Amino acid sequence: MSSARECDTAVVRRGQQTRALEKKRLILDAAAELMLENSLRGVTHRQVAARAGVPVGSIGYYYNTREELVATAIARLGDRRHRHALQLIEKVSAPTTPEQAADLLLEVLLGHCVSESALRSWLATGVDCTRESEELNDSLRSPCDQLRADIAAALEATGFAKFSADSVIVTVAGAVVLCMVDRDADCVGTTRDNLVELLGRCAE
Repeated sequence: MSSARECDTAVVRRGQQTRALEKKRLILDAAAELMLENSLRGVTHRQVAARAGVPVGSIGYYYNTREELVATAIARLGDRRHRHALQLIEKVSAPTTPEQAADLLLEVLLGHCVSESALRSWLATGVDCTRESEELNDSLRSPCDQLRADIAAALEATGFAKFSADSVIVTVAGAVVLCMVDRDADCVGTTRDNLVELLGRCAE
C-alpha cells in the first residue's frame, strides 16, 4: 500500500514538474516574441503574462528579476539565430554576387524573419540593453561574439572574406538609423543596398 502511494505521489510530482516547465517555456517564448516586436520596451511582466496566458505573479516565480528574464530571452534568440545561420552557411558555395551575399548576411544577422520591424528591434534591443543595466549589457556579449563569428563564416563562404564582421554590423546599424531618421519605408531594401555597396568594393 505504501509503495502504491509513493508511486502515485511520484506521478503527481512529474505532472507538476511538466506543467511548471511548460509554463516557464511559455513565459520565455512570450518575452522573446515581444522583444522581437518592440525591443525591451515590450518586455514587462504584465505584457509577458498576457502574451503567455499566465498570471502576472507567475513571472516572478520563474524569473527573479526582469533583467534575468530579458537576459534569458536574449540567449534563447541568439541560439535560435545561430542554428539558423549554420544551416544557411552550409548551403552556400562561393563565389556569390554581392546581392546574394547581402541577402544571406541579413538572414544570418536577423534569423528567419528579415523585416523592417526585425531590423529596428535588433538595433533598439542592443541600445536598450546598454542603457538599462550592466547585467543586460553583459548578457549581450556572448550572443554578439557568436553573431560576429557567424557573419565572418558567411563572408568566408560567399567569397567576401576581405570584409570584417564588424564592417557588416556597422553598415546595417547605420542604415537602420538613417532609415529611422529619414522615415524610409523600405528599411530592408535600403539596408540591403548599403550591404551590396559595401561588398561591391571587393571588385574595386
